[in-house]
Amino acid sequence: MMFFWFILPALVFLALLSRDRSTGGSGNLAGDRSETILRTRFARGEISRAEYLHMRETLRMTPEHNGE
Repeated sequence: MMFFWFILPALVFLALLSRDRSTGGSGNLAGDRSETILRTRFARGEISRAEYLHMRETLRMTPEHNGE
């Protein structure tokens, strides 16, 4: 019985994680994805910190990123 209470939350977590990945996550999908791409480019050194901050602010000002 104790085993069940450890497995059940793990299965629920995995089901939610799988669903989240298949739908692209929650929230504003376009905005979330664009910021993820931007963070990746910054981490790879493709853009400078100043470029990153400027682009991030630009993304946050756009209507599709704000869910409007």
